[in-house]
Amino acid sequence: MEKWKHVKMIRKFYEITKKETQDEEGYIEFFYCNWTYSHNSVNLINMLTAEVKKDFPNVSTDYINVQRRNHFPNEIVLIVTFTLSEIKDLNLSKFEELPKDFW
Repeated sequence: MEKWKHVKMIRKFYEITKKETQDEEGYIEFFYCNWTYSHNSVNLINMLTAEVKKDFPNVSTDYINVQRRNHFPNEIVLIVTFTLSEIKDLNLSKFEELPKDFW
């Protein structure tokens, strides 16, 4: 994997979805993007994946989803989802709440 040679301005967001019924469990999603790099490349995905692995070392890459934002500059976003019971005592201070107009 090629080493990242560009500026890292990684933004980390989270969004908590409460359970709809008593049978369902709520979940939390974490979003990673680099707003200073407008090119969508495998190298960017590799760099963001490395950042996800720093925060969640036990997460499998099979559970990291890739999406593209719908508006300019159409950044690539990596998303990791956990149930609320999977995340215990997580310090959310290094994450921002996901803005309503993000997508």
